[in-house]
Amino acid sequence: MNQEILTLINKLEAIANWQSDSMQAISETSRLLKDSAGWLKSLAEITCVGGIINCKGGEDCTSSHK
Repeated sequence: MNQEILTLINKLEAIANWQSDSMQAISETSRLLKDSAGWLKSLAEITCVGGIINCKGGEDCTSSHK
């Protein structure tokens, strides 16, 4: 009986550690996605400086990215 309890405790500890690692990975992924979104927004603003770079038909693309 005691061995079964110890085995169960070890399994629960392993699950808790795995869950903690998973939460850290999710948090890191979320941070990376936020950073990527910010980087892409900055890139869109940089490529449209002056309203002439990467714009079709002479449109003012600086207003289209706001």
